[in-house]
Amino acid sequence: MKEKVLIACVVFLVWAPIMFAESDSWLFDDIDLHGTLSSSWMQRYLGLRVSRVLYDKPMLWTDLYLDLPNGFFVDALWSLDLQDDELSSSRGDEFDPTIGYKWKMGDLDASVSATMFNTFPLRKWWDGNVWAQDFSLSRSFSFWNHTISPEFRIGYISKTKDFDEGALYLLPNIKHSWKNPLGIRGLTFSQTIMLAWDDGFDPPGNDSDGVFLRWTSGLGWKVGENTTLVAPSFTLLTPIRDSNDGRGEETSLGFSLIKRF
Repeated sequence: MKEKVLIACVVFLVWAPIMFAESDSWLFDDIDLHGTLSSSWMQRYLGLRVSRVLYDKPMLWTDLYLDLPNGFFVDALWSLDLQDDELSSSRGDEFDPTIGYKWKMGDLDASVSATMFNTFPLRKWWDGNVWAQDFSLSRSFSFWNHTISPEFRIGYISKTKDFDEGALYLLPNIKHSWKNPLGIRGLTFSQTIMLAWDDGFDPPGNDSDGVFLRWTSGLGWKVGENTTLVAPSFTLLTPIRDSNDGRGEETSLGFSLIKRF
């Protein structure tokens, strides 16, 4: 328990100056570097790329995303299992670093990235873990208080030391946000509708026949300058075509505090 209390204190010490700094780029005045910092409570872990429950207990997710100069970006997601007193004791404890690059292709936004999933036990790092590479193309359309962003996303996921035995996945989706719905100022409703398929990734035992619909939604309340409370968020994962591998309909609730700087 002492270790997790210490982590909570560190997260607060990082959050506090960002929350109350007068300058939006307080941390990075010299290099004009921006991003987001979020803390989220999640009811369960619904894997995005594998469309299955990876951990069926509540977790705390802390995510730091940074836009770097010249189109590069990095992200670090840290998940803590809330059921025990250790930092690395279950599938709910995970650290996922990402590095990527984004650019314009005419009217389209393009992005490539690589993510390593450092799962329990966290000391393994490269050995015995999983990594994924993503490519996406998207475009946004705005009208009235709505923004719609269709995205084509394709990727490849494999064990870190067995790239050839990985699996392709497709995650085409449409994102929608609605500012001030029904005249409620300071509120934004957001949702993402996604089709998810993978080519039978072996470690979790996926079958390539499975096709899933994933719907994520949330109510974002403005609670401060560049600060949003998402309460609640909801994710529904349901099969469109039977996967014959034990995957079925799943849901997850969540709450998040997001600071943009």
